[in-house]
Amino acid sequence: MNRKVILGFFICFSVGFISRMLGISSPCPPVLEGALLVLSMTLGYVSIDLLITRVTRLDDETANERLP
Repeated sequence: MNRKVILGFFICFSVGFISRMLGISSPCPPVLEGALLVLSMTLGYVSIDLLITRVTRLDDETANERLP
C-alpha cells in the first residue's frame, strides 16, 4: 500500500480514538449520506493523485527518450 494511504488511516484512527477517549463528539458526519460524501471525496483525491503521478512519470520518460 501507498505510504500516504497508511498514514491517512493512522491519522483517522488516532483522531477517532482520541475523540472517543476524551468524550469529544466524533468529527465525522452522523448520517450515511455524509459518510458516503466523505468516502467519495477521499476516493476522488486518491485517484486524481495517482493519475497525476502516472502522467508526470510518462512525461518524464518521454522527455528522457528525446534527449540526445
